[in-house]
Amino acid sequence: NQYLRGEAVRALLAHPPQEAIRALLLKGLKDPSNYVQAKCAVALARYPGGDTEKDLLDTLNDKAFEVRGEAALTLGVLKSARAVEPLRELLKDESDWVRLRARRALENIIKFGKNEFQQSAGLRELVEQRVKVVGASLSEEMDRLHAEGYQRVLELDRAGK
Repeated sequence: NQYLRGEAVRALLAHPPQEAIRALLLKGLKDPSNYVQAKCAVALARYPGGDTEKDLLDTLNDKAFEVRGEAALTLGVLKSARAVEPLRELLKDESDWVRLRARRALENIIKFGKNEFQQSAGLRELVEQRVKVVGASLSEEMDRLHAEGYQRVLELDRAGK
């Protein structure tokens, strides 16, 4: 039963981080149930290292929107520099929910990632510059960037508009 397997994932979180738990969660990303896959993607935020980032990046291409969205958000929690480009691609996803999760993940990397991660995002300077120019808050400017599209805002900035 998928709900039982999903609850088993939640129960594992009550234990201290262990490599065996991480391995089970990675295996759960391949479970036939989207519900279990999504629960495992969320739980992996507590177990970075090893193949976690690689397997979550692979999961961004899953057919189920729930799995793509949760994997995206977890990559943001992990502040994955390698996830920046795939997350940008998810900003074009057919699912509004996935696009929102990808946006939140990118915001997390920009705000809280290590400096080299922030620079690799290519967005930190843009956001800071836009906040200074328009006098908006970081949240308001991220809303604008999300609504208009990052590429469009970059084009407008280059044109001096």
